[in-house]
Amino acid sequence: SEEMGDHPESLDVGGPVTIESGSSSHVTIDD
Repeated sequence: SEEMGDHPESLDVGGPVTIESGSSSHVTIDD
C-alpha cells in the first residue's frame, strides 16, 4: 500500500481497493 501522494497511473489504498486514474477514473474493488 502506497502512502498518500501523486500517482497518475494507479493508487493502492489499504490493499483491497485499487483506484486507477486513466482515460476515465474508476474504482476496482477486489472482493
